[in-house]
Amino acid sequence: MKNKTSRSQAVRLSSNSIAAERCSTLIDLARKEFAKRPNFSNRYIVLARKIAMRHRLSLGSKDFCKNCNTVFIAGNTLTVRLNSSQKNISYRCNVCKKVRKFGYRLQKSTKSTQPVQSKGFKEAI
Repeated sequence: MKNKTSRSQAVRLSSNSIAAERCSTLIDLARKEFAKRPNFSNRYIVLARKIAMRHRLSLGSKDFCKNCNTVFIAGNTLTVRLNSSQKNISYRCNVCKKVRKFGYRLQKSTKSTQPVQSKGFKEAI
C-alpha cells in the first residue's frame, strides 16, 4: 500500500513539472509570435492557462491579461504606472483596457528608500 502512494506522488510530481515546463514554453512562444500572429499568441496563452488549471499551477499574474488572454509586452500591450500615494503599481492592458493593481511597500534604509517587491512579483518583460 505504501508503494502505491509513493509511486502516485512521484508520478504527480513529474506530471506537474512537465506541465509547468509546457506552460512556460507556451508563454515564451506567445511573446515571440505576438508581432506576427496575435491570434496564435492568444491561443498559446489560453492553452497554458488550461494546462495550469488542470494541474493546479500558478502562472503568475503579470505575464498576460486574464480578461482577454493577451500576452503583456511593455510599451506594446501593457502600460505600467507607479502610484506612490496609494503604494501600488497598475498594469493596464492596451487591448481591453482592463486595469490590475499590485501593492508594494518601501524598504526602510538609512541611505535611500527603494521599493521592495511584493510576494510573487516578477518583471513584466
